[in-house]
Amino acid sequence: MGDTIVNQTKIDKMVMDMSQVGQTMNYDSSKKDEELDVTGKMMKEQMKPILSALVTTKSISLRDVYSTVIEPNIPEVAQMQMGKQNSSVIYPKEALKIGSSWTASTNESGMTMAMKYTVKSISDKIVMLTVSGGYRNYFW
Repeated sequence: MGDTIVNQTKIDKMVMDMSQVGQTMNYDSSKKDEELDVTGKMMKEQMKPILSALVTTKSISLRDVYSTVIEPNIPEVAQMQMGKQNSSVIYPKEALKIGSSWTASTNESGMTMAMKYTVKSISDKIVMLTVSGGYRNYFW
C-alpha cells in the first residue's frame, strides 16, 4: 500500500449571484451585516455552518478515497457538493508547480458544477490550492 494522501477543504469565502424566476439574490460572506440586505442576512445565517466546516478525506491514490470526515459534523455539508467535492477532485497527471491550474466538472442531480483549481504553494508534504467554481455558467 502507498502513502496516505490527506486532502482538507475549508471554504473561507462564498460569493453567490443568482437569478431565478425574475428574482435576483446576491450574497458575499465577507460583507458586514450592515452591508447586507434582508436576504443576505438570511443567507449569512444559513451559510455560517458551511463556512465553519473542515472536510478531510484520506486516500491511497489520487482517486481511491477511503475516508471522509466533516468537522463539525454538519449534515448540510455532507449533503451538498462540498462534502462530495473532495472525493471527486480530478487531479492532473502532470507535475504541478506554483501557479499551475486545471479545471474539472462534475454532474450532480442534473446540474453541472465547474471547478478551477490553482496551486498556491508547495512544501515537502503540502500542496495548497485555491478553488473557484460554480454551477452551469456561474463560475470564475
